[in-house]
Amino acid sequence: MEQKVKVRKGVLLCTFGGAGNEEEVEGFLKDLMGREPPEGLTERVRQKYRRIGSFPLYPTLSRIARGLEEVLAGRKVFWGVAFGRPSLEEVIEQIGEGGIKEVSIINLSPYRSPYTDFSARAEEALRKKGINPVRLPPWHAHPSYCSLWAERVKEEWERVGGRTPVVFIAHSLREDVARGSPYLQDLKETIGEVREALGKFPWRLAFVGAPSSPGWVGPEGREAILQLKGEGHRRIIVLPIGFVCDHLETLYDLDVELLEWGRGEGLELVRLSCLNDSPDFLSFLKELIEA
Repeated sequence: MEQKVKVRKGVLLCTFGGAGNEEEVEGFLKDLMGREPPEGLTERVRQKYRRIGSFPLYPTLSRIARGLEEVLAGRKVFWGVAFGRPSLEEVIEQIGEGGIKEVSIINLSPYRSPYTDFSARAEEALRKKGINPVRLPPWHAHPSYCSLWAERVKEEWERVGGRTPVVFIAHSLREDVARGSPYLQDLKETIGEVREALGKFPWRLAFVGAPSSPGWVGPEGREAILQLKGEGHRRIIVLPIGFVCDHLETLYDLDVELLEWGRGEGLELVRLSCLNDSPDFLSFLKELIEA
């Protein structure tokens, strides 16, 4: 995947990773786990991708990069992943070949943890290529970022004419990892800013990605939704505030598993969109880079 251009400054978008097609699923899992995946896991993940009918993350990252290049003056935008391909190191090799001397690093998750913040890894690889890395300040509580989520909730409330309860959804972490990082605090600060912008309404914070397993941060989304159901709510907004881009956790774990379960419970769950390559998110990233 060639991403070469001769400019002096660039931007590197870093994210967790995934698979770009069925053949890449096993390699992604092996890279993530540091060993061969357990028997049956690769096929189960492939089946999830088949159910959603696409491998959405990498095309979205490419659209974000192209969109940013259009709004940034004279900068080339690259993207790489921590697990899978193209790896951060592979992309940084291409950046070095393009003659770029300074690169702004953006993690496409503002909630800091070893599985979301890859700045140190990117900085090390950039310096090895003689490129000056620019690490941007934390942006999880940036007013312009938080307003993106608040506006999406407001639009849905206006559409239905009421202040529907909101379940904020993020990816779970092992409890020991969460304790050793600012991840949960960052997430709660974002939610606090969004709540302040919206005013009073019923809400819960919940997680996907093993939150019902021992030793992982919970509660799971169904548990939080059942609490709201017990309070008499039948229509609930699911806001994937922990995910900037749509991928397997949103398109399968939420749109397939959670929404189908909700229908069985007699609930109307409304899953709002991730930010993806929306113009308002691109404008925010431009603001962040040029600050």
